[in-house]
Amino acid sequence: MKRFIRFLLLLPVFFPFGDTSADEAIAAGTARGRVRVESGCVLTDSGRLLRGCRISTDWFETLPERKIVTAVKQWGLNAVHLYAESFARHTPGQLHDLVDTLVQWTEEDSLYLVITIGCLMENGHCRPDFTAGFWNYYAPRYAKKTHVLYEIHNEPHAWSPPYPADVVAMEREAYRIIRAAAPETHVLFFSYAVPNDADAILRDIRALGRLPDWSNCSIALHGYGVADKAYERVVRRVRDAGYGVVNTEPRNLGGDVVNWRLLRIHERNNVSYLHFLTPDQVCEPARFERFVEHAGISWTPDFGTWPPALNKPTALDALSRMEAEHFDSQGGPSGVADYGSRIGSISNGDYVGYGLLDFGSGASVCRVRVSSGGAGGAISLRLNAPDGPVIGTVNVDPTGGWDNWVTASCPVRAAAGKRRLFLTFSGGQYDLMDLDWFEFQ
Repeated sequence: MKRFIRFLLLLPVFFPFGDTSADEAIAAGTARGRVRVESGCVLTDSGRLLRGCRISTDWFETLPERKIVTAVKQWGLNAVHLYAESFARHTPGQLHDLVDTLVQWTEEDSLYLVITIGCLMENGHCRPDFTAGFWNYYAPRYAKKTHVLYEIHNEPHAWSPPYPADVVAMEREAYRIIRAAAPETHVLFFSYAVPNDADAILRDIRALGRLPDWSNCSIALHGYGVADKAYERVVRRVRDAGYGVVNTEPRNLGGDVVNWRLLRIHERNNVSYLHFLTPDQVCEPARFERFVEHAGISWTPDFGTWPPALNKPTALDALSRMEAEHFDSQGGPSGVADYGSRIGSISNGDYVGYGLLDFGSGASVCRVRVSSGGAGGAISLRLNAPDGPVIGTVNVDPTGGWDNWVTASCPVRAAAGKRRLFLTFSGGQYDLMDLDWFEFQ
């Protein structure tokens, strides 16, 4: 999971003006029209991307409050991703009352709804009999709902392409069931947890045969186990081959905050996406708004005025603890690995950048939470660039294991005002240390 991305802002290549009739329908609070696929981009009736959050009735068997679902519209979103039922707990149609309710709410709120089969803790598995039963029940139920999309199955195989023949056969049969009952509903295939191989994805697509109508289908990707740069190459390759792409689960960054690095990739490549944040989490500024604005990402929302046009990056408080995996750029000989709650696989010469931080009147100490099952090394704190001036260096000794955490510190100097921060790593060649968090005082 090597990552290196730094870019800004949505480029409105395919939809600079939107669709006036669709915008009027949105303002009136009426149901959305069908999505469409244009040049590999899955677009709404107004020519914008799907931008959503998630609800998991498969897990909680309840819905959030109606007002919280509606509130996501204030935060630039226009869709909800529903993990409806799971083969590990339910029979097909068991939670139809909840699904019916969410279909109605989203229709009334002019939101799109993507329905899929959840996995609970059985990710990477599927049961073809449940899948067939689920779509035999639900496909005809919402066939005439123009705001509803069907994603065949969440992560049916562990974890990356190519899928085995029986899973491809399950996807093909589910599509046949859906198309027989809902000929106009958009369908998403595969839902790869680790989309690390574009050639393998294209082989899976070919294995489906001529059955799918790709003018009304797309490929679902998630955001696990692949470096940002490699992920972007996969997205472009699949899309350039003529297939629509939607990320239906870009993994959250540590602390369940929005993954703004993938968000940047999706916005600049015109890829629809459905965050793995709940409506409640989207409405928490510390999980969503704060980081979107910090990253300077903007788009044209269907509702309201957020995010602001031409959004400029905002500074985070340098005197608050920063999770190591919240970096927004990286580089070096190999690049660090983002493990979700720490960064690791750190080699000599690697670095990570954390965007604009506000040091206020100044900081005098930096504390870091580190472990090292290797030889240890040093972390140099640099301003403005990976080779910028060093304001402090933390020495990291071996801790005897990768889960043996210690807190190390160093004095810092000349750290005041709003500055970009980079951490550069030095020591032996490979696997120097893992880093959990850092903070200035």
